[in-house]
Amino acid sequence: MTAGTPPDVINTQGALGLEYAAQGALLDLTPLFAKEAAIKNRYDANYLGNWMFEGKNYMVPFYITKTLLFYNKPMFAKAGLDGPPKSFDEILTFAQKMTSGETSSGFMTLNFDWLYWPLFAMNGVELVTPDLKKTAFNTPKAAEVLDKLAKATQSNAINKISWTGRWVEPNGAFGAGNVGMLHAHSPAYFFFKGQGSWVTPDTLGVAHMPGNYATPNSHGLGISKGSKNPELAWEFLKFITDNGQASELAERRKLVTGNVAVDQASLAKLAKDDPTVYQVLKTQLEHTDKMT
Repeated sequence: MTAGTPPDVINTQGALGLEYAAQGALLDLTPLFAKEAAIKNRYDANYLGNWMFEGKNYMVPFYITKTLLFYNKPMFAKAGLDGPPKSFDEILTFAQKMTSGETSSGFMTLNFDWLYWPLFAMNGVELVTPDLKKTAFNTPKAAEVLDKLAKATQSNAINKISWTGRWVEPNGAFGAGNVGMLHAHSPAYFFFKGQGSWVTPDTLGVAHMPGNYATPNSHGLGISKGSKNPELAWEFLKFITDNGQASELAERRKLVTGNVAVDQASLAKLAKDDPTVYQVLKTQLEHTDKMT
């Protein structure tokens, strides 16, 4: 893209599409949606909004994920805890109750920097201004949150891998069965389930983070502004996200796509065929207005 020979269609993860949009590298899809309202309406509005910059649409959902809280029910029971925490301070309190020296710890988050954002949002800390152009987190409250996180890490209530690992290490640690809570996006389930024999429908808890805050980590499709075939690229985006293709992706990969009709049908089937995956993926379509 920098060299001036961009691909027609790009697939990006997280908020990278916003960066490209701000740099003028993506085609504005807003006029195309205006001509074909049915195409815009096929997508979950809040996920579609993840790639809006200055009121314009730049990408469409390919498949969608956001963070949630997984928890180890046996560790909760041993610590005398009935259910998931309802506040930031409860996260830390619960984590401390499940911590035993270096043997076990209470809380862990995947080490993607944007996955830390809900921990601040639930404390009323905004990271950027509404126009996405200025930072907004240099506040006494943000400093207080950081201090609490640091102290909880020093006591091992927050597993130190939260700040040093990325994907394999945190998921592996949770799969080992000695971490009480894991803040991660939905695909993490399939990783740690493969490593943790303890993970069953009876032992794994699935919940939203306090305040229902979550960070989206979705993959979106966009069209390069320098595309030599923008009309063909638009046809491809419509094709790859239509009901037929999205249904194939949802069934084969056990994920949600952002295509509203497809996701509703897929979840209905999973509720019967795989209740645990259903519980995980159901969270991805709930409280989507609280993504940060």
